[in-house]
Amino acid sequence: MARLWTFAGAVLVALLLVGLAAPAAQAAERTPAPKTTAATPARTDNTAKATSKASPESSPSARAATEFAHPGVFVGLAELKTSKEHVKARDEPWITIFRQLAASPSASRAAPNFTTFASASLDPAAEEEAYAHKRCNVNDPAGCVTYCGSYNQPDIGCTEELADARAVYGQALMYWYTGKSAYAQRAIAILNAYAKHFTGNRGSNGPLMTAWVAEMMLRGAEILRYTYTPGDGETAFDVAGFSAMLRKVFVTRLQTFDWSNVNGNWSGSAADGLMNAGVFLDDRAIYNVGIAMWRERVPTYLYLSSDGDLPHAPPGSTNYGTDTAAKTVDLKCWWLNNKADACLTAPKTDPGPLVLQNGQSQESCRDFGHVSLGIAGIVSAAETAHLQGDDLYGEQRERIMTSVSYLVQVEENWRLHKQWPKNFCKNVSGLVTTGISRADFQAEVVYNAYAVRERVPFQTIRIPGFGEPDKNRDPLAAYLARKQRSQNAEGLIDAWDTLTHHLAAAPIRRASPSATTPSATRTPSAHRPSAESPTEEIDPTTAVSRTGFFSVLAEPLTALIVVLIVTLAAVLFARSRSHR
Repeated sequence: MARLWTFAGAVLVALLLVGLAAPAAQAAERTPAPKTTAATPARTDNTAKATSKASPESSPSARAATEFAHPGVFVGLAELKTSKEHVKARDEPWITIFRQLAASPSASRAAPNFTTFASASLDPAAEEEAYAHKRCNVNDPAGCVTYCGSYNQPDIGCTEELADARAVYGQALMYWYTGKSAYAQRAIAILNAYAKHFTGNRGSNGPLMTAWVAEMMLRGAEILRYTYTPGDGETAFDVAGFSAMLRKVFVTRLQTFDWSNVNGNWSGSAADGLMNAGVFLDDRAIYNVGIAMWRERVPTYLYLSSDGDLPHAPPGSTNYGTDTAAKTVDLKCWWLNNKADACLTAPKTDPGPLVLQNGQSQESCRDFGHVSLGIAGIVSAAETAHLQGDDLYGEQRERIMTSVSYLVQVEENWRLHKQWPKNFCKNVSGLVTTGISRADFQAEVVYNAYAVRERVPFQTIRIPGFGEPDKNRDPLAAYLARKQRSQNAEGLIDAWDTLTHHLAAAPIRRASPSATTPSATRTPSAHRPSAESPTEEIDPTTAVSRTGFFSVLAEPLTALIVVLIVTLAAVLFARSRSHR
């Protein structure tokens, strides 16, 4: 009997040691080691080798100022690697959003035949009815265009184009996570079709459509360009053809349209689209135009009390400003979405003091759906800038964080109490709740940028009529916990952001302050070999999360307790037998 007790004790001690070591081993396995050295500070959060055959990473100070980190549009290699490890481990919430992506129509969408588009042979000045009656196809020598009216009405190819852009991004992500080339091939088929046939977006919403597609489609194009190498018999990404189309169609429109007289969600997306194009094309001049636009328009879209009685007007605007009485009236009415009585007259008259609230947006009096779009464009552009070593997040930290807190606090108060803030928009009639119950604004991305990377939590701010703010409560963290992590919308700008940017469990390390320019490598070939090709296929049909009894046993501490109980039961049973 003594020998039995000795044996049982030895087993328990061994299990205890294994149980204590397992969590540390798991953490070490799932958390990528930082690639920093004492001699050369490296940006472990965004530095990536562009190809598997590229030259070694160089010191930031040694690289040419024109070079970019790749993949470097919205999501970098570090985010891709970290999120893939979580998907492979079946961790939540990554695996849930991965399954949503795998089941989405975006993951199986094929190349367009453009029959819902219009023929580019039509005169740009033609009436919208003409576009409805002269449709395009892949054999049209003039190419294909969309015609998008206000709110995409009429919708001639507009919804289809947005779905194509989202499919490119979604299938690029699916290729990365699964290693299945079928996803990459379908996305490349879409990209090559646009390179060959697409010639532009027309109609009043055409400029905005151009910006939206440049935001979403280029995320996927960038990932594929730097992570995928086609096998024998597979189709290669026509980078040269797509780049030519991108410059001629997208960049030209984004650079020539006057964004100073339109709502700020337009300019935010335009800045993001230009920056994306600059990175993809390795064109610093285009990228810098987007950066400049972002820096000009963010202060004109998001208001801080420190701005004074009037908000900043868009530079160069012929409609809004403070240099004339008429432009000042138009500026006030613009922020009130022309809902005040004084703004409904012809000509408009002064509606009086605005009394704007700290964190309010230029479109808050319009609806919160457009506010979300505006913030999403701002955040998306700042994320790409971060990957390229430009700290736009830091430049407008207070303005962005305050506006995000304002948005989610108003959303929460409306959801719980159906009340606006006190004196919101001068209590004008016609306020609508459109978008307030589904405020999708790259929430995971902006939370990761500040609360995770910089360890700066969001603060509950003072809003008139909402009572004293709880200084210990992070309103965005509460919002995410309630909403975003179980269901990601596939929106116009944001999609699957929890999958790519929910990194709180494995934070991206902050860059060295001296690393103002990220390390990256480049090759001159039009189609680069993979930066790090997926090595293990993940089948979305069998990717089950760790739930139920066996998931409990997978946790080391719980498993140890179970083994202890079983072992003791066995010993007691043996002892009882020996006394019979």
